[in-house]
Amino acid sequence: IRAFEEAARLDPSAAMAYWGIALALGPNINAGMDKTDERRAWEALQKARSYSAHVTPAEQAYLQAISKRYSLKGPTRTALDKAYADAMRVLWKQFPEDPDAGALFAEALMDLHPWDLWTVNGKPKSETAEIVSTLEAVLARIPNHPGACHYYIHAMEASPTPERALPCAEQLPALMPGAGHLVHMPAHIHMRLGHYHEAAEQNTQAAEIDRHYLAGRASTGDEAEGYHQHNLHFLWAALLMEGRSAEAMKVARQLTATVREADIRRDSSQELYLPVPLWTMIRFGQWEALLQELPPPNTFRLKQAIWRMGRGMALGVSGRVPGAEGEHAALATLAKRFARNRTSEEKTERALIQIAERLLAGEIAVHHKHYDAAITALREAVTLEDALPYSEPPFWPIPVRHYLGVVLQKAGQAQEAETVYRADLTKHPHNGWAEYGLIQSLRAQRKNREANEVEKQWKRAWAHADVNLVASRF
Repeated sequence: IRAFEEAARLDPSAAMAYWGIALALGPNINAGMDKTDERRAWEALQKARSYSAHVTPAEQAYLQAISKRYSLKGPTRTALDKAYADAMRVLWKQFPEDPDAGALFAEALMDLHPWDLWTVNGKPKSETAEIVSTLEAVLARIPNHPGACHYYIHAMEASPTPERALPCAEQLPALMPGAGHLVHMPAHIHMRLGHYHEAAEQNTQAAEIDRHYLAGRASTGDEAEGYHQHNLHFLWAALLMEGRSAEAMKVARQLTATVREADIRRDSSQELYLPVPLWTMIRFGQWEALLQELPPPNTFRLKQAIWRMGRGMALGVSGRVPGAEGEHAALATLAKRFARNRTSEEKTERALIQIAERLLAGEIAVHHKHYDAAITALREAVTLEDALPYSEPPFWPIPVRHYLGVVLQKAGQAQEAETVYRADLTKHPHNGWAEYGLIQSLRAQRKNREANEVEKQWKRAWAHADVNLVASRF
């Protein structure tokens, strides 16, 4: 917006500067349109129209399309967004050699289905095929188009073939080196492909760019800070997968320091960041430190659930099983508090709390050597985890299969443990946690040749770790 505003300052009669302001004020896949911006966008559109007498035919088409997106009366935001996407489809057909037309048309379609382009089973949803084919047509003409690369990464990350976006991922940071979000974007593909070190490096760079940007300018609003938080969250998730405990905790503390209670009241999704230090302690078995953590406020249900789960695990590991059972009882009560899911965010939060309850139930059953009950509880947790909406990083950051595989081996079911670990490696390729469990399950079956091959892969995956594993979970 600032760039287009500066263009309008330099040339107050430039119609396309006002078009750009109107475009940038609109929704995107990460944020719906703020009501306060509706009038600003409409006013920018009126200025663009007032200076449109001498624009080119293509520019006139862009102005006509954007006019479908805003109205101070009448259609709903959903209807306006659909009308704009339809208008951009017409524009793209009218100007098929204009790569910006294709990129903006694809983005307009994506805005109709934010983060919802593929089923859990990897099947394309409504209009996904058109989004993908449009972006591929643009990239065939201009492979280094920054906008098309950005959108193509988003379009393909949840697909069964995220590697198709790897060429875009590899070149995007150099195309826009000063834009933290675009330097971060390749990590969406690297994480899906199991390139955790690359994902960590990209987000380290992106977070540093963000810090410079935020420090050197006046407040840019919630979105700039939100993208910085996302980069830290992503960096943390990659560090978890690499086994880098000290760095993961450092980043976890940096992330939670950016979250204010007022922000959560305005944007409940930010509550996802609060349990990140707890997750880190759970992932790396830092049980005594976890037991020193103070109870979260009741208003933060997710953090409270992860705190209960972590305490239950810590107490169980230290032999205080009755205490663990008390934590589970409190967690089970918390899981039952959701009478209904009023929003998609609440539905996800409820599922996460249910996973926590089932996971702790399984771990407690293990302490009693009730392996069948433990396996049942953990399989239920896996089912809940697999049904979560796509998100990167995942909503549940420590794969439940890492726990299930350990219990199956304790129960003497090494072959089934192997199946579980291979399934996890399909979802999270090359992660050292599952590879270590797979090695153990293969050796238990005397499949030593296969185990030796996996061990070579595990050593590469664990090259930057600062912890030694004895199982796929602590």
